[in-house]
Amino acid sequence: MKNKEKLNKYYEIKENKEKQKKKEEEEFKRLEEIKQIEISKYNQERIDFRKQEYQNHLLEKRMKKEEELKQKKLHELYLEKIRLSVGITAECDPERVKKPTLSSMKPKSTYDKDNIFDIIGYSDKQFMKDKRVRITEELQKEGLLNSNYAKSVLKQLAPITYRNKSEINF
Repeated sequence: MKNKEKLNKYYEIKENKEKQKKKEEEEFKRLEEIKQIEISKYNQERIDFRKQEYQNHLLEKRMKKEEELKQKKLHELYLEKIRLSVGITAECDPERVKKPTLSSMKPKSTYDKDNIFDIIGYSDKQFMKDKRVRITEELQKEGLLNSNYAKSVLKQLAPITYRNKSEINF
């Protein structure tokens, strides 16, 4: 009997362990299901939130586009108003081409004259009166300007002094 009892006890313990293991597995499955349900709820909330955000984004985009179209129409109206205000109002008159313009009928101003400004300095005629300039020009033409002969000739010429009329009194 001892062996039978031991055997029964062993099977009973084994059966209890299996039941315990089965309970733990069921509990684990139940916890996993609860966890999955919570995750799916959270995911569904995020999906709904994202859908709402997308709808808001589309609405905002549509409003912005409508505002741009409105601004564009206002701008076009403004430009059209300007075009109408500056439009050409010339009459159809072929003889108008032959008539003088308003600016051509005005009297000539002082700026249309040849010598507007006084010459300060020397004119080309005054400059060419100087012997040194004429001799230097001739030496340049002959290619002798940098020679010793040219230097000696130019040293012998006395410089001419010009006096400009000055309005400054000393």
